[in-house]
Amino acid sequence: MKNTFTFLVAGLLTLSLAGCAGTKTKPLSQRGWIGGEYVLAKTGTHLLTLANSPGARGTLPKSLRSTQKAAIQITSMATNAPAQAAGLRTGDFVVEVNHRPMTSLQAFRRAIDRSEPGTTVAIRAYRDGQFTDYRVPVGREKYKNGGYFSITVPTVVHCWDLWPNPGFSLVCVGYEPNPGVRHDLGKNHEVYDENWSAYLVFMEISSGKRVLTQEPVAAGKPE
Repeated sequence: MKNTFTFLVAGLLTLSLAGCAGTKTKPLSQRGWIGGEYVLAKTGTHLLTLANSPGARGTLPKSLRSTQKAAIQITSMATNAPAQAAGLRTGDFVVEVNHRPMTSLQAFRRAIDRSEPGTTVAIRAYRDGQFTDYRVPVGREKYKNGGYFSITVPTVVHCWDLWPNPGFSLVCVGYEPNPGVRHDLGKNHEVYDENWSAYLVFMEISSGKRVLTQEPVAAGKPE
């Protein structure tokens, strides 16, 4: 997740691209959800360190490096998450979803998003030197599409990055696609799932999804 810092005294104006009235009339959309928060785990290399890629973490265990180029590491798991109920735990490394190797967060998110609520996904995970197969029931996440336009004075200082990444940053101008980093809903915060953001000096625009609900769905009951 990108780091954004502001000075102590900063004026911030944020406008929703959808607009208050428009947001109410936008239809709800849904996608598959199994819960949990994840990062991409790869071997620690100088290139990865310099790139400081959002969502990446160089923590692939040595015991996995002979067979895996990357894996999806679980960093958090709520007790009501379908993945938790199926047996997955914080610290596990997801190596396959539906028998396909997982080498990026985007690929992992696409596999889950496109799964129908009420079905199951096959997940192979690594824990304490062993691979285990799980059948994870797919829940439902409901959201509305939207975005933001913001003006910050003094200028928002992004995570400065002059290294060639999937996005780019020249301090005053930049573009950042979301590598697949998302968060589960909490009792005291909302979730804006950003698709991408672009900024120019003191202006920033982003497109994303406003997550409204996340709920388990019993197997065989997609509706």
